[in-house]
Amino acid sequence: MRIAVVGLGYIGSVSCGCLPHIGHAVIGVDIDSHKVAALKEGRPPVLEAGLATLVAEAHEEGRLTATNNIEAAIEASDVALVCVATPSRPDGGADDSQLVAAIESIGRAVRASARGEYAVIVRSTCLPDVHERLQAILAEASGLSYDRGLGYASNPEFLREGSAVEDFFAPPKIVFGARGVVAEDACRALYAGIDAETFFMDPGAAALVKYADNYYHAVKVTFGNEMGMLCQQLGVDPYAVMDVFCKDRKLNISARYLRPGAPFGGSCLPKDVRALSHVSRTTDVPLKMLQGVDASNRCQIDRLVARIEAAEPVAVGFIGLSFKEGTPDLRESPFLEMLRRLVASGRKVRVYDPLLSQVTRGADHDPLAELRPHLDDDLGALTEACDYLVVTQKLGGEVWDGLRINGHHRLLDLTADDGLRRFGRYEELYR
Repeated sequence: MRIAVVGLGYIGSVSCGCLPHIGHAVIGVDIDSHKVAALKEGRPPVLEAGLATLVAEAHEEGRLTATNNIEAAIEASDVALVCVATPSRPDGGADDSQLVAAIESIGRAVRASARGEYAVIVRSTCLPDVHERLQAILAEASGLSYDRGLGYASNPEFLREGSAVEDFFAPPKIVFGARGVVAEDACRALYAGIDAETFFMDPGAAALVKYADNYYHAVKVTFGNEMGMLCQQLGVDPYAVMDVFCKDRKLNISARYLRPGAPFGGSCLPKDVRALSHVSRTTDVPLKMLQGVDASNRCQIDRLVARIEAAEPVAVGFIGLSFKEGTPDLRESPFLEMLRRLVASGRKVRVYDPLLSQVTRGADHDPLAELRPHLDDDLGALTEACDYLVVTQKLGGEVWDGLRINGHHRLLDLTADDGLRRFGRYEELYR
């Protein structure tokens, strides 16, 4: 393809060096005459390992040039790859002014060229609402539509400074948020020959993958540093602790616990988080992220209760009450906390959890005394009596098929069980 790389900062410069290597013809575009001059001479505008050789080779082969003239670049290309900066504003928000200006310029250039087809792929980091505005701006400025010749895509980059060339040719993943057939075709051709798992999503979701990555990377750095401070305060070798921590690839370094879902509970996580928070307070070790974990978890419970109450249900049925599936353990179950709040607010609440029937009464103590007025052994009776069902445990399709659930029921599914989607007014926690 013929690609106009708009913006010759770090990402744009790396793209100008790498894209010709996989067969594309590239025109670098920037208002900075020094950057344009560097590329015209076969030199990269930024320092990055391996980039100088790639840029020089592309220049010698006639696959790379540069210009200040956006109209000329659009006229001579099939796709624009937008790599302009989106720095922080004083209030912390992203400054998208350069991005908006670039999209407007591209759109006007497309209109002036009288082209019937063109694709714009945005590598710049910005939030979903910005992508929505950019799509509207591009369509208006170009005079084309997304079902008639115009393509738009979000294509977040995952390049690390110092190893960007290596990351370009061996990325952890390739993500596109494409709108229109023209954009999809351009996306499929953009990194042809690069072996990486590729995902097509809507532009907003693709954009947030980038933010999720960086947020998580920041969390990991902070977690490692907070554990370092804690270990140092307690006289323990932090490197020994974290070396063993990182050996656990079943739970710690894995996808476990990273799916959006219900708040945590149980006999371990809440008390251990509180214990370390206590150490932080009493020893003046500033573990700010750790101290926020419990508060964030309580916020999730608050949001769930508010969501249920906003629906003004006649009766709420909990399908599963223990803190997780496969156990009758109610210790610090977030669902038990929700039940208590709903009962306190005057709601009728019923509970179906088969494992709770296995909890035995002691000689002078009944661990389920508080719950017995709400327990129901008959799931069918519970679903008929309750118009709002909170599903915290998977029961299996055969069980659900035997129940009379209809349009008056509201299902809040905390299990992400696709088998429940056909029932009632189905809702997932984060949908």
